[in-house]
Amino acid sequence: MEEEKKNPYADIKEFLSRWDVLKTEAKYSRITILVQAVLLIIMFYFVMNKNTVVTVIPYTLSSEAYITQDKASVRYKEAWGHMIASEIGNISQKNFNFLKSRLAPLVSPSIYGEFFKKLEDEVAQIKEDKIIISFAPAAVVYEPNTDKVFVFGRSEVTNALGYKTSSVRTYEIKIRMNLYVPQITHFVSYAGEPRNENVLQQLRKKEAMNQKKKAQEKEDLNDFE
Repeated sequence: MEEEKKNPYADIKEFLSRWDVLKTEAKYSRITILVQAVLLIIMFYFVMNKNTVVTVIPYTLSSEAYITQDKASVRYKEAWGHMIASEIGNISQKNFNFLKSRLAPLVSPSIYGEFFKKLEDEVAQIKEDKIIISFAPAAVVYEPNTDKVFVFGRSEVTNALGYKTSSVRTYEIKIRMNLYVPQITHFVSYAGEPRNENVLQQLRKKEAMNQKKKAQEKEDLNDFE
């Protein structure tokens, strides 16, 4: 039998067929690489612009809290509020300079002068009256609507003769994060329980009723005359 002759163009056709497949694969490979490169650039952008989260455990808390460059958890703010109120509530001539050095980096420039002027006046009053003040926090409350921390507890004043008087006192503090550092932007201290938003609304309502009552009494008095 004669050997079947091989088609001379068969190898060329097979080669061209495989070449087309390789070109198609190369084309899709380039597209895949391009897509991956774009995704990597996008991922890199978000990583570089994402705020770093730092996990911390404030010494006034037994549980974990977190901070970022410009935000902090409620527990973290409560912890700082607790510490600040405790430090200031137990201020004295002896510890004033030390306390000032500790708090100075934490006080916002917007209230810095007023804040330390009040502390200096308080220390001057303590020296003049020859008294000792102390403060024991009883509770810490955070109000989301105003971003304020209310620290209230028992304040005690001891005079030169050892006589003590005590009362409820509240420290109202607002803390924001500035480049991972807590910053005091609002500080008020007053006698009594916290004047939070609900209490303030009640006080305004009561004041309005008192004003209305006084106006009515004045009107009745004018009618009588």
